[in-house]
Amino acid sequence: MKSLIIGITGGSGSGKSQIARDLAELLSPNATILALDNYYYPIEKQPKDINGRPNFDLPESLDLQKFKHHLIQLSNGANIKIKEYTFNNPDLKPKTIEIFSKPIIITEGLFILNPPEMELLISIKIYIDVKEDIKLERRMKRDLKSRGYNLDDVNYCHINHVLPSFNKFIKPQKEKAGFVVANNGEYNDTLERIKVFLKKKLDPYFLFF
Repeated sequence: MKSLIIGITGGSGSGKSQIARDLAELLSPNATILALDNYYYPIEKQPKDINGRPNFDLPESLDLQKFKHHLIQLSNGANIKIKEYTFNNPDLKPKTIEIFSKPIIITEGLFILNPPEMELLISIKIYIDVKEDIKLERRMKRDLKSRGYNLDDVNYCHINHVLPSFNKFIKPQKEKAGFVVANNGEYNDTLERIKVFLKKKLDPYFLFF
């Protein structure tokens, strides 16, 4: 039997990765995670903006075909290996990640519903809706701490890359989602609402909660 695929999307800083990790833990040992973040092309292959700066907030920044191939492999019962993407942070050494096929695959990322054929692979689609100022605050904390960016870099990317991409590519995905949930601060409430939604979808096939 093919794995059931749950897709989590939303803007940068919406909390997709944390939600995916917590759901995988709740569904353990029957769920695994495939994160789109590990499919970015190397920095030298990234598209450039008008100022010659790499733009990581476009669908063409990622190897979506490889991602789709790996998602299909996992769904069909095969295990995969992928090199961790460290967002060009020189202080981090990338690891090789082995992902084992499970009855439930949780995938998360900005463009998991792009191109359209990706949408057909994902059975349950969840969109995380967050206010723009909160997403920016979260992005600043994350990028300054773990990705080696400075404040000017974060602000530049937010204005020139993140917002245009969100409005063009990510916000329209909200209409494709089977469930839209806010994540503006009460995280435990957000997670509980997703849990209740998934329980209705997964029962009686996956009696995990």
